[in-house]
Amino acid sequence: MATTDFFQAQTPSLPERIDGVVAPFSNFVNSIIFFPITIAGVSVPVVVIWLLSAGVILTLALGFINLRGFGHGAALISGKRDGRDGPGEISHFEALSSALSGTVGLGNIASVPVAVALGGPGAVLWMIFAGFFGMTSKFAECSLAVKYRKISRDGAVSGGPMYYIEDVFTRRIGKGFGKFAAAFFAVMCMGASVSLFQVNQSHAQLTNVTGVSAPLVYGVIISGLVLVVILGGIRTIGRVTRVLVPLMGMIYLGAGLTILIMNAG
Repeated sequence: MATTDFFQAQTPSLPERIDGVVAPFSNFVNSIIFFPITIAGVSVPVVVIWLLSAGVILTLALGFINLRGFGHGAALISGKRDGRDGPGEISHFEALSSALSGTVGLGNIASVPVAVALGGPGAVLWMIFAGFFGMTSKFAECSLAVKYRKISRDGAVSGGPMYYIEDVFTRRIGKGFGKFAAAFFAVMCMGASVSLFQVNQSHAQLTNVTGVSAPLVYGVIISGLVLVVILGGIRTIGRVTRVLVPLMGMIYLGAGLTILIMNAG
């Protein structure tokens, strides 16, 4: 082996160096979030118990608002109640599509079949169970975001969990802890939003279908498109998602029905 080849083989690539720095912290966080608890002989990650418990408690406390509020929600997004709106920058439907754009995605497409393959058809029942009570968790989260949002003099709206986290913890514990908790949440969200999984998987599918592999070019193009949308603010995000999210839903359901019809036998 030539000397140059030897050093090239020994020098870790940029992704390997990044992974070497991030992996220890990521593994530590995962060991806490996915700490297993045995229930009736089954190992369940603590994060699943935490999320399900919150959903069940909120659903009971709010009197099954996920069922009672369905008609009201449908009236809002259909535009029938737009005349009684409060301050805001986007419509009800754009707000819904913006929220769904960060909730429904590759995880639903890839994770569901993985869960069924590993856990059998019974996994679908538990996913429906979690989704039913998760509706109330989402309702509570969005309601708090609206209650504690900040509206500037020019009508611009700022809100999100970091605002009500700061407000509640400031009143309950103290201003210093409230700001720390809000900042910690915001930083963790920034880390969670930098996900390469979606770009990687979409490029893999593109390569599989077309035979063209250009990961760097593809990554730059996708990053540029995301940058344009984000820099445009919530109004641009709302305009984009109100088109993409319904289209995504129709394609997803249509593809699922097509597969079922093709395998009807």
